[in-house]
Amino acid sequence: EKKQLDFVGNLSHEIKTPITAITGFSETLLDGALDDKEVSKQFIEIIHDESTKLSNLVDDMITISRLNEHGNLNIELVNIFKLVKDTLQLFSHEIEKKRLNIRIEIDEELSLYCDKLKLKHIITNLIQNAIRYNLENGEIKIKVQNDKKNEWVFVISDTGIGISDEDKERIFERFYRVDKSHSKTVGGTGLGLAVVKESVDALSGRIKVKSQINKGTTFYVILPRFKAR
Repeated sequence: EKKQLDFVGNLSHEIKTPITAITGFSETLLDGALDDKEVSKQFIEIIHDESTKLSNLVDDMITISRLNEHGNLNIELVNIFKLVKDTLQLFSHEIEKKRLNIRIEIDEELSLYCDKLKLKHIITNLIQNAIRYNLENGEIKIKVQNDKKNEWVFVISDTGIGISDEDKERIFERFYRVDKSHSKTVGGTGLGLAVVKESVDALSGRIKVKSQINKGTTFYVILPRFKAR
């Protein structure tokens, strides 16, 4: 019950912040600021940024609510290399901006049976975090450990700000942020790792994290080998 109350309180705060900004700046524009081209452009950019944050928050909430729905997994053959490459392409601008070096150590022909949508949620959010919390000229390494009979492991490492031992216990909680001040700069909804954890749970998998402050973080997603249905 306490977790539910905390969740509602956090969600209300996360939604109210961008709405307050959108309302305030749009009212200022309506009151006459539109006549000043420089100021109006600045305000419209802020409104756009805040509405994007709100949209991302709603998208993540929809994802979480769907993950919690009971239902059968949609198992299909997934090319892991292609899924990773396609996901990286979505963030090409951010990767280029930070001048990140991306290393993919996955066989281009590697295909495994899994629920593609849930696996995509996992890979997308982990890649986004690896970019978001990395340092300029940093590195992201992505590989698959595929040598076990009943499991396979998706591994992603970054050279970013790292996570403290204290924070490791809570990073998968909804809206929990490791570095409050840094999170304001890099953005994010605070739901990414919650989506990852709930997707992993839905696949009956496990997730582990190793990290050192200012040296980087590695996530290990251990998933069962599904069979064709």
